[in-house]
Amino acid sequence: MAEAALLGCVTDERQLAQLTDASLCHGWVGLVQTAWRTAADASTSELAARVPYLHARLLRHRAEPGPDMGLLDDAAGVALALHTTASHTPPVSGWDACLLTHG
Repeated sequence: MAEAALLGCVTDERQLAQLTDASLCHGWVGLVQTAWRTAADASTSELAARVPYLHARLLRHRAEPGPDMGLLDDAAGVALALHTTASHTPPVSGWDACLLTHG
């Protein structure tokens, strides 16, 4: 059910339009990393097929700093999320553990 709910969110342009910055907590970095982690354990490939599109959307927002840049929200968070999705490798550091998407 979680996979289906996330897939519904990442394929709904109205919901994606609510993301206005690259932040980890409420923006593109968090969504991309959550989708990537979830896709790695998903029962279908639908979510994984959507990750490149989300990755591209994150690239559009990476230069737009938000008002309250904090934990991994600025360039560091963007670089980490882009590295993860581009390398198809889970982060060794576990930096994304705060998203509670992996064990």
